[in-house]
Amino acid sequence: MDSNLLSRLLAEADRAIAARNPVLALQKMEEAVAGGVPLELDVWRKLAALRRAAGNQTGALAAIPQALRLSPLDFFSLLSKASILEHLGDPSSAEVYSRAIAQRPPGELPPSLKAALAHAEAIAGAHQKQVEEAFLAAIQGSGLGSVEADRAARFASNTARRTRVWHSEPTHFHYPSLREEEFHSRGFFPWLDRWEPLTDIITAEFKA
Repeated sequence: MDSNLLSRLLAEADRAIAARNPVLALQKMEEAVAGGVPLELDVWRKLAALRRAAGNQTGALAAIPQALRLSPLDFFSLLSKASILEHLGDPSSAEVYSRAIAQRPPGELPPSLKAALAHAEAIAGAHQKQVEEAFLAAIQGSGLGSVEADRAARFASNTARRTRVWHSEPTHFHYPSLREEEFHSRGFFPWLDRWEPLTDIITAEFKA
C-alpha cells in the first residue's frame, strides 16, 4: 500500500469517527492495517478502541501488542489491555492494571479516564492486598525466626507494591560490601542484651 492511500484511509477513518460512524471508521482502519505497512501508535490505539466498540474484544486485544511494541509503557494501551482482559475474565488483568497505574501521565485526566483509573486502582489494590496476605499467611506458618520473618514480610509488601525495594544511597563515603539494611534488627547484635544493662556502669566509668 502506498503512503497516499494509507493517508487517505486514515483520514477517512478520522472523519467517520468525528461523524459518529464507528462502523465505517472501523472498515477504513481495517483496510489501512491490511496494507501491511508500519503504522503509528495512535492508529493501533484507535483500531483497538473501534474493534472493542464493535464487540470484538479478542480483536481489540490483538491490536494492543502492536501499540505496546511501539511504546511499551503507554498508559492508555496498558489500561485498555487490562480492561479487556478483565472483561474476558482473565485474572492477569489485575497485574496489568497495576502496570498501567504506574505509568499514569502527569496532569489532569479527562472525566472518562478518571473513572477508568479509579476502577483500575480498586482492582489493583484488591489484588495487591490478596498477594500480600497470601505471603504473610505462608510466613506465619514457616517457623522463621524474627529477623528472617521481618525480611520475608518486607518481601511480601514489596511484591504487593505497598513498599519499595530499599537501597543504601549515601551522599558521601560509600564503603563497599556493607550489608544493606533500611532498619537494623536487634537480631544482628546478639551482644546488646548483655551490654545494655551495663550502661550506667559504663557511663560512670566514662565520666570518672
